[in-house]
Amino acid sequence: MPDYALMNQMFAEEIGADGYAADAASAVSLFSSLYPAAVE
Repeated sequence: MPDYALMNQMFAEEIGADGYAADAASAVSLFSSLYPAAVE
């Protein structure tokens, strides 16, 4: 298994992703801020 991230901030920006999070906890926080109605 590679010891590098398969996804990074630069790649996320390149593909037009709504956001990027470096870890699971940050991803939950990002999702909550992007889609507040989904977490109510």
